Amino acid sequence: MIAEYYTHQFVQEEGITAANFLTNSGTKYRVYFYPAKDYFDYIEEGSIIYLYGFYFGFTKIFPNEDKKEKFDPRVRNTIVNIIIEFYESQGSNSILIFQCSDDWGKDKKFKRSKRFNEWFLSSEYASKFHKKDEIIIVHNYLEDGTIETDKEYLSLISEIDHEFLDEALEEFQQIRDTLSVMGKR
Repeated sequence: MIAEYYTHQFVQEEGITAANFLTNSGTKYRVYFYPAKDYFDYIEEGSIIYLYGFYFGFTKIFPNEDKKEKFDPRVRNTIVNIIIEFYESQGSNSILIFQCSDDWGKDKKFKRSKRFNEWFLSSEYASKFHKKDEIIIVHNYLEDGTIETDKEYLSLISEIDHEFLDEALEEFQQIRDTLSVMGKR
C-alpha cells in the first residue's frame, strides 16, 4: 500500500460497495463500486464482465461537489489504495470499468478522465494492471429534436495476468459500441 493516504472504511449499501474519506481541507470523497451487471443492463448474463465486473467511480460528496482545492497527493493515493484493497477483497478476476459520463460539461469530463489516468498510471501498482481506454462519441437526442454530439471516456482495468483478459476486452468493446449507439435520450 502507498504510505500517505487518508483513512477510509468500506461499507455495503444496497448492493454497492463504497469507501468514504475526508481530506485535511474538509472535502468529503466517495469511491464506489457497482456490480457491472446492475449498472449496464445490456451485459450478457454469464459473460466475464457480468460475472467479475464492477462499475467504478469517485466523487466529492455534498456539500463539497464544486469545492476547488489545491493538489493533494493523498487524494490520489487514497483512491488508488481503495482500488487495490477492492481487488484484494474481490479476487484477481475482478474487472473495473470507469466511465467519465456526467453533466459537468465536456471539458470537465476530459480533465477528470485525464486526471484519473495520470493518478492511476503514476502509482506504484500500475505495472500490475492492464488498463484499456476508449473515447466514445455519443449523440444526445434533445427534446427539440436536435442532436448534440458529446464524448465520454471509458476505461477497463484488470490485473495484468487476468485469466479471461481477452474475453473481457472483447466484451468491453461491445459495451463501448452499445454506449455509442444508444446515446442519451
